[in-house]
Amino acid sequence: MRSSILSLGLCTAVAGGAVFGFIGPGPWGGVNTAQAAGLTTAHKKDLTEMKKDLNRVAALIRQKKADEADKIVTDAEAKLKEIQEEASLKADDRVFTSINKELSSAKKAVLEHKIKAGEITAVSFAKEVAPILNAKCVSCHGNNNGRGGLSLASFVNMQKRGESGQPLLQIGNPDKSLIIERLKADDDTRMPKNGTLTAKEIETISTWILQGAKFDGKDEKAALAAVISEARGASREKVVINRPTGDETVSFVKDIAPFMVNICMRCHRGDDPRGGLSMETFEKLMQGGNSGRVVVPGDIKASRLWDLAGEQNPIKMPPGQLLITVKNHANLKKWIEEGAKFDGGDPKAPLARLVPTEEELKAQELAKLSHDDLVKMHLERDRALWKAALSKDQPAEIDGKEFILMGNVSESRLAQVQKWAEENAKQLRNMFGEKGDHLWKGKLTIFVLKDRFSYEEFATTNSRRTPPKEVTGHSVVSSSLEDVYVCLQDVGDNVTSESGGLALNLMDHMTGAFLQRASGRIPDWALRGTGLAIAARAEKNDYVLGLRKQVPDLLKSIDRPEDVFSDGQFSPASIGPIGYTLVDFLLTQGGGPKFGQFIRTVQGGTNVNEALRTVYGGTAQSIALQYGASVGSKRKK
Repeated sequence: MRSSILSLGLCTAVAGGAVFGFIGPGPWGGVNTAQAAGLTTAHKKDLTEMKKDLNRVAALIRQKKADEADKIVTDAEAKLKEIQEEASLKADDRVFTSINKELSSAKKAVLEHKIKAGEITAVSFAKEVAPILNAKCVSCHGNNNGRGGLSLASFVNMQKRGESGQPLLQIGNPDKSLIIERLKADDDTRMPKNGTLTAKEIETISTWILQGAKFDGKDEKAALAAVISEARGASREKVVINRPTGDETVSFVKDIAPFMVNICMRCHRGDDPRGGLSMETFEKLMQGGNSGRVVVPGDIKASRLWDLAGEQNPIKMPPGQLLITVKNHANLKKWIEEGAKFDGGDPKAPLARLVPTEEELKAQELAKLSHDDLVKMHLERDRALWKAALSKDQPAEIDGKEFILMGNVSESRLAQVQKWAEENAKQLRNMFGEKGDHLWKGKLTIFVLKDRFSYEEFATTNSRRTPPKEVTGHSVVSSSLEDVYVCLQDVGDNVTSESGGLALNLMDHMTGAFLQRASGRIPDWALRGTGLAIAARAEKNDYVLGLRKQVPDLLKSIDRPEDVFSDGQFSPASIGPIGYTLVDFLLTQGGGPKFGQFIRTVQGGTNVNEALRTVYGGTAQSIALQYGASVGSKRKK
């Protein structure tokens, strides 16, 4: 479990409490004897020779022996990595300080020569670096007071120091730049927190720093998004959208958009699309990329898109093993010749909306089924899920009014679970004002597994993930409604500090399944916490009290109070205590109807922060601070 969340600009402390002393200067300055133990005599000799070779690089370039200089740098990088692996030492170990400095200087010299010679172009901040930072870093470091006191919202902000006091950039020396240290770190300090940059992205930023970290936009104070937009020529001439007349034989929506979305947009989307060409919307497609317009209505020869996808030998688009069919080629050619007409709605809307996914197509088909037909389908589907995981066990079954129950427990146990489920359904109807005949179209299936082995087999087989030992239940509601079920381990009825019993487990995950029925993203804390909070209001027991006691320590793992409302901040085992206490706090503030309004607002597409402001009249930070005080957190504003 994480003890803290670290950001760019934050100091990190100690490893394992060990303190190492340094003795006498060795060949590379003061050497930590514990760390240097992995270097052999042969390694030290290789490093000495490598340093001599790297010192020759600048002279070789002046002598117009750039290829030889380049080879020395390439060989040195490979050899240094080999030594580090053999000695089991990190690249930033003190023993490599001197050689890293020499290598960095030699690399810079080679790069500068290649740029002057026209062999490579200088890395552009606006076109190459800013898109990476905007996509991967700005979510946490995107304002004047980003995490760790460090903001990447603009180039000028990157000149400032974070809370650690260490500069983000060491011009000309990427290996000493804080940003590269954090991007390459192999411990908790690695950034970004949720995910990583590719080796190519890190190399792009490193090369930019090596080349002087120059800004090639117009305004250093401008937001990165504005810098990117300007670099891509967002001010290009206004695109004219040609509408169909009815005589066309090819439809963009039916014939062109599907293969563009499923194949072309793998490269031509996001903040840094290939060649600057985005196909995310029809308007962006028609604006073109770095080389200008790629579709010229009615002029197949002037349309670069057709040249790349239909004329060149070999075909350049799509790249690699991706293929579009002969029919796709024919349709593309005909569509351009017929004037590249757009028969969709808003040309600024995402093309993906024009093309239904397999899940959406399935949902459209299942939506046509009646409640009874969907019940039959669910029963067949549930039996198939059971057979896939537990083919040796013959399950008991109950087909009730609201629920299908299936499990390898006794029929009397299933009947007891059914009774609890019906009582829970009444509470959900009251809290959320449900008036329909069915809480779930096609009924909710409740799987009850007699032991841990059965539960893990079912979850691993059908959800393709092994649940953590602390997790004893989960819900699955697919957007197509093909799967609508709750799966529970029968943990018994004895309530302890470690277990709330099967009844509470049922309420927890049944409520999660209820909240997932509608479209719209529900935060994890609400999915896990609502059922627990409802059950806890009926009975405060040792398990519930134990959940509340965990929260103050869990809150120490986040940087800002408002982060408690964000997904991805807590582990599956921790989200239960956080979710329960958060929902309980909100219920205390405004009761069930107001909380129901909050959930419906979020399901309607409003983000959590705005929904909190609309329904509860406060900012996420202010509400989080009140919540923290209610659970005994010592966090200060």
